[in-house]
Amino acid sequence: MKKVRNILTIILYSSLPVLGFNSTLALASDVKSVYKDSESNTLVTQEKIEVITGGKMQITTTQSNSQQENAVAFKPIICDIRTNEIIKLNPKNYRWHDEDVKGQFSDPDFKGHRLLYAKLCLKYTDVDLTSTNGFTPELNVVQFGDTTIGVLPGNDNQTLTKCWDVTKRVKSNLASSIPFYVNVDAAHDTNHWAVYLDNAKVSTCHARQFQNPPFPIKLLPIDTR
Repeated sequence: MKKVRNILTIILYSSLPVLGFNSTLALASDVKSVYKDSESNTLVTQEKIEVITGGKMQITTTQSNSQQENAVAFKPIICDIRTNEIIKLNPKNYRWHDEDVKGQFSDPDFKGHRLLYAKLCLKYTDVDLTSTNGFTPELNVVQFGDTTIGVLPGNDNQTLTKCWDVTKRVKSNLASSIPFYVNVDAAHDTNHWAVYLDNAKVSTCHARQFQNPPFPIKLLPIDTR
């Protein structure tokens, strides 16, 4: 029986391009390994948010291979408070179209501090987006907050870490948590493409509103003579 997809998938069907599907190549290479793992589930493990006082933060917003995650970096920014929050995504098992990630990150909000920068990074393996020819590519769609932020790039069996600048999304968030989704193989309702998802991490950098406490201003009495 055909499973009903969530609202995000319905939106994707109407908004994402579907590239040249060849009916003679109806199944992609990943399908040869259906159920290759002893178990497959959608369990995720939420790590407690880690707060680090002070230090620097490297700004990295491009994808890179897992051995060189910080190969592309801009000048570090100084933080009075840094945070890291990680969601572990069971990387030993494939995820198929019906094993989407549905989680949330805590909103890192600190009284007396302003957010300078926030980034979301996702580490994964085996996204067949650009290595395909003649059938629908693998579309793994990432959502952070209330809208989609992108589709995971990659080639067959390649391990990548993709990062996004999510500063504006964190600043505009009004709740105590921020939704996070990965719509796995969004273009299919049957086992077609699969992906290994390792972890997702949100890192932030905050600065004190005032480097020194503002001194109270003494008002002089008004001379009414």
